[in-house]
Amino acid sequence: MASTSKLENHLTKQYFGDGLLDVFVGVGLALIGLSWLFEVIALSAIVPAVMMPLWKPLRQKLMEPRTGFVEFGTKKKRKEKEALAKWLVFGVVLLLTEVSVLFFFDRQTLMGSDLLTTVVPGMPSVLIAIPLAALAFYPGIGRFAFYGFLSIFFGALAMLDIAVEPGHAIFLTGLSITLVGAGVIWRFVEKARKMDSGE
Repeated sequence: MASTSKLENHLTKQYFGDGLLDVFVGVGLALIGLSWLFEVIALSAIVPAVMMPLWKPLRQKLMEPRTGFVEFGTKKKRKEKEALAKWLVFGVVLLLTEVSVLFFFDRQTLMGSDLLTTVVPGMPSVLIAIPLAALAFYPGIGRFAFYGFLSIFFGALAMLDIAVEPGHAIFLTGLSITLVGAGVIWRFVEKARKMDSGE
């Protein structure tokens, strides 16, 4: 039983570690960043709803022909659904917090608070870093810890007020993750191609 659980955990890590999750997260953040830059923050709420239905067909089209299809046990499926529900709730709370932070930031700017005008622009990126870093522990993709650090880095640039707004920080984080994810997918596809051709 323990060995089965260990195998499923390993398969879960392999399933989410081929780069497709990176691209999905990266594109999603980039779109959210753009919505902030164009001052239509409310649109960022629909990004996950639009992208999530694309996960399965894209995975079936791009990855499964090379990796095969993994069928997890009932207990594992239930655990995955519970984890997904928790992440969705966390995402909604995170979005509301970010919108509230920006609203609070605007109010405090008018009041001339130097501390808040310095710190608050980087807060959305700090909040985004939390779920990014969490993905390093489950499903266990270590590079997401780096993505979390990257989000904080761009948030720090927004705090330093060097022509980087919160939307820029989120967009740059998403773009960076997308590029890394695309590289991981390319390497994965090349490796699968070489194995198929016997190179």
